[in-house]
Formats: sequence, C-alpha cells, structure tokens
Amino acid sequence: MTMPAATPGAPPKLQLDHISHFFPAPDGGRLEVLRDISLSLNAGEFVTVIGASGSGKTSLLRIVDHLISADEGSVLIDGKKVDGPGGKLSFVFQRDSLLPWRTVVANVSYGLELRGVPKPQARDQAQAYVDLVGLGGFERYLPHQLSGGMRQRVNLARALAVEPDVLLMDEPFAALDAQTREMMQVELMRIWQETGKTVLFVTHQLDEAVFLADRVVVLSARPGSVREIIDIDIPRPRTIDTKRSEVFQQYVAQLWSHIQSDVIRDFVPQQHAVSVSH
Repeated sequence: MTMPAATPGAPPKLQLDHISHFFPAPDGGRLEVLRDISLSLNAGEFVTVIGASGSGKTSLLRIVDHLISADEGSVLIDGKKVDGPGGKLSFVFQRDSLLPWRTVVANVSYGLELRGVPKPQARDQAQAYVDLVGLGGFERYLPHQLSGGMRQRVNLARALAVEPDVLLMDEPFAALDAQTREMMQVELMRIWQETGKTVLFVTHQLDEAVFLADRVVVLSARPGSVREIIDIDIPRPRTIDTKRSEVFQQYVAQLWSHIQSDVIRDFVPQQHAVSVSH
C-alpha cells in the first residue's frame, strides 16, 4: 500500500495546528513540554513519532485524543476543530487494559456497547474484528488465558471495532519480547493495509518507526518541537527481511543522528559526556 494521495481541495484527515503544552512546576511556575507543534496526516497515512524520553510524545497523543488539553493550538479532523472526546478517534495504550472478567469478543464489543449499540449487533461487529486480528477461535477465552501479543491484538481489535477515523497508538508493543514485537509489527501492517486507517504511532524503537511509517516525525528534547520529518521511501509490503536491507539501516542511522545528542544528555552528565555511535 502506498500513501494515499490527498483529494484535491480536501483538508487533511488529521491536523495539529500550533500545539503547545505546559505542566505545573513545583515552584509554582510552568514547565514547557511541547512547543508549537504543527503536523498534518492524509487519510490512510501511517506516521510515527520518535524523540528522546521526556520530549512529549505521549502528551502529544493525549492532546490529540483530548485526554488532556493543549494550552495553545488546536486539533482538526477533516478540517473541523475537535473540542472534546468523540467517536472519530481510538487510542491504543502501552498496556492492553482488558477487562479480566470479559471474554475476547466481549472485550472487543465493550466500546460499542458504551456507545449504545445493541449487544447482538455489537457482538457481531466485534467478531469481525476478532477475525481481522487473527484471533478467530479464541472468542471465549479470558485475557489471562492469552499471551501478551494476543492481548494486544484484542486491544487493537477493540480500538478498531468502533470504526474510528484516526488510530492513536502509544508504544503498544513496548512490553512484548523482541520476537513477538517484530511479529506484531508485521501484523499491524497487514491490518492497516486492510482497514486503510490513518495512524499516528509513538515509539522509542527506531527500527519500528522506520518499518511502519510513511513518514517519521522527530521531536526535539523538551520542550518537544518538530525537529525533522523524514519520508520513508521503502516499498510496501514490508517484511522482517526489509530490516536487514542497507537502505533500512541508513534510515535508522539517520534517525539516530537526529536524537543522539538528546539521548546522551539524558543519561550522561555533561562533565563526563562520551561519544556514542549507533
């Protein structure tokens, strides 16, 4: 799948317009977390966001979903300002947060039920997404009977079942082992290609950012601002073998070069700074 071309004259699917955000500081002042973030995503585009710890990546997603409010700027979907939580966005968190007493299909249908969809219809719709994420046959299993990767598939199915315009993902594979994480990346690509959703995905993993993305947004250290936006010109579909290619490794090295100094600053006192190569 190639990045969809924007319809002539149509607004972006998701637009962040001069977003800034502050946290209260212990001294009574304000800590600047995000500064003047502007970003547009076309319908069906997959954009990843990277940056050193503390650069405001998760805060940015939470602002888009109106879990917290921006101090400056606005979020628009299809050119219309979003003033509060609504049905156009779904958020996939780092932890699956499944309800332990509900089965797989009941967890997936939960958001639909909260929106007033009758239970039989919600279950039918949920079943379609259980099948989409490859969990057909596990409908009656409880979360504790599933592996970590399977639970995150349920989490993704639950987010997709409400049929959002935009999917927000905050390091959803961070808690998985390396092998499962790689397989989940491939599965996410398959699901994204089948659904055509617009995705904004936060990660610390540089190879994950390159593997998934049409474009990678690099945030500076706090206050987070857009340092660079890099187009990933690697054909789709991509496989695990894609990561072994020279062009892939060049992209990873390019991303590291943009955040290296920020990462070193976080971990090494300035008087003992050392050179770190990737």
